[in-house]
Amino acid sequence: MAGGINDTKRPRILAVCGYEPNPITVRKLESLHATGAWEIHLAYWRPVKTWTRYPFSASWDPSTIHPIDVPEDLLGSSEFLGGLRGSLALVRFHLRLRKIVRLVQPDLIHASNSNMLVGSWFFCVRHPERALVYDLLDTDDGMRRWPFVPMQRLMHRRVDHITVPSDRFVSGFLRPLRLIPADCEPTVIANAPWRHTFAAVGPRRDASFVVGYIGSFRCRPAIDALIASVARVRAEGADVEILFAGTGELRPLIEEAARQHPFVTYTGPYDYRTDIGPLYERVDAVFAVYDGTADKQTHLACRLSDAVASGRAVIAAKNTYMGEIVEANSLGYAVDLSDPSTLDHALADAVRRREEWRAPRRIPDQLRNEHLFEQYVPRLLAVYRDAFGRRNHPRAC
Repeated sequence: MAGGINDTKRPRILAVCGYEPNPITVRKLESLHATGAWEIHLAYWRPVKTWTRYPFSASWDPSTIHPIDVPEDLLGSSEFLGGLRGSLALVRFHLRLRKIVRLVQPDLIHASNSNMLVGSWFFCVRHPERALVYDLLDTDDGMRRWPFVPMQRLMHRRVDHITVPSDRFVSGFLRPLRLIPADCEPTVIANAPWRHTFAAVGPRRDASFVVGYIGSFRCRPAIDALIASVARVRAEGADVEILFAGTGELRPLIEEAARQHPFVTYTGPYDYRTDIGPLYERVDAVFAVYDGTADKQTHLACRLSDAVASGRAVIAAKNTYMGEIVEANSLGYAVDLSDPSTLDHALADAVRRREEWRAPRRIPDQLRNEHLFEQYVPRLLAVYRDAFGRRNHPRAC
């Protein structure tokens, strides 16, 4: 049949993502595909702007990957007209997604984040036989306001399972806002890499100390603070540099910084599957500081697990969930961007202690294993088996 649809009787999973699928979504779909039990399809919003585009590759049949081009940013902007443009673009995306749903006829839809849940809910609410898994990977403060809170409560009633990257998404977001019933227990599946991803990555031995900002470029105050802090510490004689890799809304800012500052290097976008290991070989520490919004306090970025798995130090924001993990496990530094001296001190101290941070056995095997995706595959498969098994029963996450 056309469009990559075959005539097998395996149940079909359609994953729906905004922008290119992030690495954790690809890992989840690879795990489901590897069982041979399900036919995997992926539909995603492919941004027209090349500087927000992430290259990615996947291990399953490329003919079952369906990009949807909509000439507008997913998020719009904070201004009314920008938000309206973003909302109209989201509607256009889901109208085009409807054609793919009709083609694939999925037995289960995997909705990655809230914007993708909107259309996925619509495609499932009139099909009681179709399962719905909501993969809540990220939140923003707008999701805590009216009318989005009652909208989420309504949509969650139709969801079979909710998966989250940490239990803090449950205790710090879902439960306080009563977005899920009291007896609902979302499944935690961390943003963790495969064991082999960093198996060959050893400690750096170069003289300079390199801080890596690897991933999506957002939260300008944090990026500005990093560049300014490195400039100040270098002025005091510390040999520290910054490596940026990735893309996103702030990519023009990064490109300009690389032109202006000799201590800033930008390597461009990367494919996680093929490029992340070599990138981490080039850095000593990973910068994982975001903005000061409530939802960034519960955030657990994939770069934290990547840093643990690769044996790199982590710089996170104080009074956040990631900051707590860093401090509790002596993984690096928790800094306060409202006090620039804390980041200056962290960078200067990291340079002085570079050999300590580069020690190969610094992170215990038990902690490293907790940040590997292999630990989560059994519960991931259980989520989907259970969702398929309950397709004709009342929905509860």
